[in-house]
Amino acid sequence: MLLKKRFYLSLLLAVCAAAAWFLSPYLLRAAFSVSGTVELEPVPGQKVLKSNTMLFIVARGEAGVPFAVLKIINPSFPLQYSMDGSDLILPELLPLRFRLEAFLNTHGEIGVPRPGDFYGATGGDLLLISKAGDLLLHKKE
Repeated sequence: MLLKKRFYLSLLLAVCAAAAWFLSPYLLRAAFSVSGTVELEPVPGQKVLKSNTMLFIVARGEAGVPFAVLKIINPSFPLQYSMDGSDLILPELLPLRFRLEAFLNTHGEIGVPRPGDFYGATGGDLLLISKAGDLLLHKKE
């Protein structure tokens, strides 16, 4: 009788461990949520942004690989944003520590800011459980 109980308990623990192993990416996806404010550094002589300006907020893992991107067309500043599991492009690479970067431009490319683009990044790494990531965009000369 005692052996039978131990067997069923071991079986239950094995099933729970397997479920946790296979469901962990989905649970982490549900846990990913970051929001904050994006502000634009004032530039003398520039009063209005060009039309079709795009703001990209990119979450990168410790290795620099982007795993989430939020795209906003014709943003107005200061901008309140929120990223969650629906913004993940590589959910299987979801790290525990990440960094946020923002690119504002009219050409739609992200990665390395060109002269005239605006760029900003968080000062340090954020944790997956962090909920606030404020960004200040500076003009790239």
